Amino acid sequence: MAAAKKSAKSKSISEDGPLDSIQFLKDSPKTKKTLKREMVSEEEDFAKLIGQHQASAKKNKAEPNFEKNLEIIKRFRDLVDNQQHARKQSSQNLLNGLSEITAQVEVDYNAMKENAQKLEHLTVSFMKCIKQATASYKHKLEALKDIQVLYNKECVEMESDNKTQTEKVINELQNDIKKFKDKIVAETKRNSWEMLRQNVFHTMQNDF
Repeated sequence: MAAAKKSAKSKSISEDGPLDSIQFLKDSPKTKKTLKREMVSEEEDFAKLIGQHQASAKKNKAEPNFEKNLEIIKRFRDLVDNQQHARKQSSQNLLNGLSEITAQVEVDYNAMKENAQKLEHLTVSFMKCIKQATASYKHKLEALKDIQVLYNKECVEMESDNKTQTEKVINELQNDIKKFKDKIVAETKRNSWEMLRQNVFHTMQNDF
């Protein structure tokens, strides 16, 4: 009777476990497509903000509005922070799900090993089936661990690249604003000196 219960437990593990793993592997491409759509949306938002900055710079060339430029940079930074947080949260959720699946498969694999040790007295045919199932779970566990390591590495690299690109764009925007500000200051000084020179010249003419 006990042997029948163990057999039923092993059958349940071998039947249910692979379906969950197969479903996870089928859903992986959907996750990649979602991340790709997020990256495309992010690039569109970047382009939109840069376009707003350039349009604002052209529109306010005669009368610069530095507060508006600073507001654009703040909006850009907030957008980037929100997108990075959402991407990080999404990646963390995927990693958590992957860790749970890996842990469950590892539990199943250990259970299969234990069953193999306890059921060695059974027929060679039954023992062969158990060993085959154990090997299958072992391969799945190794594959999932490899996927987990690779995915974690890609997430770290992607986050680092995005941070570098964000800092680069922000620095470029700040440099553009500084150059524009310096240009306006220089023009203002030059105009002031010209007005002062003309006033002195007119004063001298009037005195003579």
